[in-house]
Amino acid sequence: MSRGKHSCFVATSILFLGKNKEIRLNQKEVELFSPILFAEKMNAPLNVVVGSNEGNEFIRQAEEFAAKVKSFGLPCENMILEQTNHFSILDHFSSDQSLLWKTFMKPHS
Repeated sequence: MSRGKHSCFVATSILFLGKNKEIRLNQKEVELFSPILFAEKMNAPLNVVVGSNEGNEFIRQAEEFAAKVKSFGLPCENMILEQTNHFSILDHFSSDQSLLWKTFMKPHS
């Protein structure tokens, strides 16, 4: 992956951030934290959930990751939750009427 196209699912961009002076991740560690690089090894159904209030790039990355997982014939659902961002997404678990609760909690209750 080129340095110009970063993804939250490919952690390479961390190497170029000033914060990495504190984190001190190397290339091998970054690969261990990059889910898209081991998408074909997933062995359970996966749900990729992103909020509609995220930036277009973050939504694109979530869709790219879900498509990569699906390309290996693995079960993967991509969900976009309306009026949600990465700060508020977990709030959906507090309401039994939310899509996240219905998807993940109801089948187990």
